[in-house]
Amino acid sequence: MSVDANKAAIYRLFDEVWGRGDVPAASRFYAAGPTLDALQEFATALYLAFPDWRATIDDVVAEDDKVVVRWTGRGTHRGDWFGTAATNREIEISGIDVERFVDGFIAEEHGNVDMLGFMQQIGAVTSSEKG
Repeated sequence: MSVDANKAAIYRLFDEVWGRGDVPAASRFYAAGPTLDALQEFATALYLAFPDWRATIDDVVAEDDKVVVRWTGRGTHRGDWFGTAATNREIEISGIDVERFVDGFIAEEHGNVDMLGFMQQIGAVTSSEKG
């Protein structure tokens, strides 16, 4: 597939899965296997804890078979998140993902997400003060 087709797939992925919460739609973008399974498991847990979760694309850069996407996610903590009960706090985090495409599907994904900020915003961890 072309670089433009891979970029277009990322925009559709963010619209359908991370914009509308259509977790099963992920199978239209990811090759069958562990990456798809892990994504669907994570997304299901995320939408149970943050039912209004929405992620938007800030930047996309593509070359050859890779697409890099920088995004911002927002949602309200309304359900259990791995042992942290709902706080009804609104959170905002950022992340960067590198997606490698094979035959029109994401076959490999590497990401960096501000999980510390995420956990601090829902009160699961606190920042320590230096004095």
